[in-house]
Amino acid sequence: MSSATVDRDAQVEKIRKAIKRVNGLVAKGDESGITALEGKVNGQIESLTGKGVRALQAQLREEWTAAQTAAEERTKKPGKDVAVVGKASLATARYQDIPGMVEKVEGTAQAIADGVTLELQAHELALRIARQDFRARIQITNKDGDPDWVGRMKPNKDRSADILRQAGERFRASDDATADEAADMEKKAAAVGRLAVAIKNQRQNALVLEMAEIDANPTDEDRQIFAKAIAAHPGLPVGQAAQLYYGMPTEMRKGALSASGKGELEGGSDGEGEGDGDGDGEKRTAMEFIELNFTKVKAQLAAAEKRSAKLGDEEKAVLKEMIAELVEMSEGFAATL
Repeated sequence: MSSATVDRDAQVEKIRKAIKRVNGLVAKGDESGITALEGKVNGQIESLTGKGVRALQAQLREEWTAAQTAAEERTKKPGKDVAVVGKASLATARYQDIPGMVEKVEGTAQAIADGVTLELQAHELALRIARQDFRARIQITNKDGDPDWVGRMKPNKDRSADILRQAGERFRASDDATADEAADMEKKAAAVGRLAVAIKNQRQNALVLEMAEIDANPTDEDRQIFAKAIAAHPGLPVGQAAQLYYGMPTEMRKGALSASGKGELEGGSDGEGEGDGDGDGEKRTAMEFIELNFTKVKAQLAAAEKRSAKLGDEEKAVLKEMIAELVEMSEGFAATL
């Protein structure tokens, strides 16, 4: 707590002590004393400064009015049990009454605002990487020489897998790492997977933005990659011709969050597919669902492998039995296909 907060808390406590004095003045019928005390209290309230001061000042003014009213009621009806203002209560009526709480509320609100900024930065990072990934993806061609813009060919899958593997290896804990260091590296490795999901969610936006860039500044490489599209639609800019020829998305995807569990970068079978579910509002296909789950399993196995180095001989024997069971399940699964 800052010194300014401490000083203001002391001021507030002093004001509340002054407010309690109204009880005695009303009991004596000292009207001039009440007027003088009211002026003093209001002056002290006005002198308060800092964050949230208006709400605090309003609360203190309410306390003064309530104290004066309660004191007058006791004078008129001495037999009636009226609560003494300022008396300690087990129930908190308003959070603003707690010293320093207004500042804590404002501090938490600021932390949330800062978090939003970080979230937006992560969103922008995912989009930037997705645009780089698109540029790399279209350099790989299928058997007909067309760019693999959907990223379904094995070379593109291998490229994506290598990207994630190499990124993850940068957070592999050393053999002499402490338990805390290893746990920290494991969290960072897991964050690589979450970023991969964010990149996946930005793929359609990346495609639309990059094709707009190609429209504005087509390079010789762009013209070579999309030569068939240009020949089919000679009157259109390169990007628009490619989008029309290959049936690419032309609109930005709504709700492409910086992190969610609705997709992965790339992965799955080695064959070519019809797309990757980047369409706005498009549901994941059965194959995409399977790919996502296999990606998760592989990530979990990789994490288990890191921890296995610290196992004893008996624990390793148990682990081998678990791996054998997984192999048996996988073989049984493959036999059903």
